[in-house]
Amino acid sequence: MAPRACHDAGVAKRSYGTGSLYVERDSRGRESWYGRWRSPGGGKANRKLGLKRQRGNSEGLTRVQAERELRRRIDENASLVARGQRRGIAAAGAAYVDHLENVMERKRTTIQDYRGYLRRHLEPFFGDRPLDRVDERQVSAYLRVKRDGGLSTKTVQNHLNFLHGLFRFAVRHGWAERNPVAMVERPRKTRRSNRRLRFLQPVELDAVIQAGRGGRPRSGRATALPDRGHDRPAPGRADRTGVAGHRLDGTPGAGR
Repeated sequence: MAPRACHDAGVAKRSYGTGSLYVERDSRGRESWYGRWRSPGGGKANRKLGLKRQRGNSEGLTRVQAERELRRRIDENASLVARGQRRGIAAAGAAYVDHLENVMERKRTTIQDYRGYLRRHLEPFFGDRPLDRVDERQVSAYLRVKRDGGLSTKTVQNHLNFLHGLFRFAVRHGWAERNPVAMVERPRKTRRSNRRLRFLQPVELDAVIQAGRGGRPRSGRATALPDRGHDRPAPGRADRTGVAGHRLDGTPGAGR
């Protein structure tokens, strides 16, 4: 049903630019207050303010309450970025990297990485879109495109960390209203259980050598190989076999 504008008697006409208030009835016959106004960025906002209070009922908003809610929404929306303050990824990113380099004094190699993120990845994807027009959907799409393109989870995490800092910087400078990266679920890095090298201890080494010769360990019984990843050989005592100071044929290694 088409909206029905409200022109109650005794209500002064709202001045230009302060929005309009109207009532709309849904398919179940319930009436609600709606507000319409022009945002600072030039767009048009149209929002439901709440149910309209019916005569003899305490539920819903009176016209005075609806006017107050409309004013609150307009004031809240006034914090949006005006056209003259808008920045895209390229301009905001350059300012952010300059801040990190000259104020935060980040390492030269780190700054080079950040400039690479911008030039090779972020700027081509987001283009000229203003920061205040980037939302969670675009950030999630960036994540998917980069993962599908073969970038590792760690690299994509680094990109998102940089983008998160860029948006925080932009919010402080009035170039964006909020940080959409904070609302995006990050990819989790899969941990591999076999990441660390494990070096054999003497009793374990003896079992391996004897087994390789077709014999039994000197102790006369099988020797278990416990996971003792915290043990390490002395420096210079391990060769390419990964066994401290021995080759698999039992002869001393380079350090023996």
